[in-house]
Amino acid sequence: LQSVTALDDNALQLALTELMEAELVFRRGVPPDTGYSFKHALVRDTAHESLLRSKRQQIHARIATALEEHYPAVIEKEPETIAQHLTEAGLTARAVSYWLQAGRIAAGRSGNQEAINHLLNGLGALKDCAGGAERDRLELALQTAIGGPLIAIHGYTAPQLGTAFTRAHALCHELEDMDALFATLSGKFVYHFVRGDHQDMRSLTAEAELAAERSGDPTLKLAAYRMLALSAMHAGA
Repeated sequence: LQSVTALDDNALQLALTELMEAELVFRRGVPPDTGYSFKHALVRDTAHESLLRSKRQQIHARIATALEEHYPAVIEKEPETIAQHLTEAGLTARAVSYWLQAGRIAAGRSGNQEAINHLLNGLGALKDCAGGAERDRLELALQTAIGGPLIAIHGYTAPQLGTAFTRAHALCHELEDMDALFATLSGKFVYHFVRGDHQDMRSLTAEAELAAERSGDPTLKLAAYRMLALSAMHAGA
């Protein structure tokens, strides 16, 4: 609070006391480990929405700066916190990498719906970013990261999974990223495999074989052979 407001310590304490006496906020803990919370989410939302949009953005930007400068541990554990403030501040380009980090953390602890929400927020913030290779690499990372959580929540045949893999596939070609291409081809192959889309399976297998041959990487060749074998088995060949 002291980092974000323009109040000195005495004025800040007086303002907090007035809020507590009005029972709009509650205090927990004792100094120096004191925290404050609104009585109800509606009180918080009303206070937030009563500010002009430009003023809200300034406050969110100051909160984000305070977190970066003074609370790196919070950012490491809860990157979605600073991502939310940056997004609310209109600093979407800076928010994207934090949403990606938050999505990966949530997915790593099997918080799949939470991960999907964070990664979708990242993709939404990305729309305001200038085009270019750096932007495309961030989108590729987001589209790739969202695959696992989507499978866990919606299954292998979910339309949104196909959309994510198709977009990631296109980005791999634009960026000429061979490692990401094989990961994307494998994911897209499984999507069509479970759906029984044999023509798409054959097309992806042919692309994987060609890419593996060009790279000369034995691991990629192994992945292509696996796709070829699965395609042949389900075609009765």
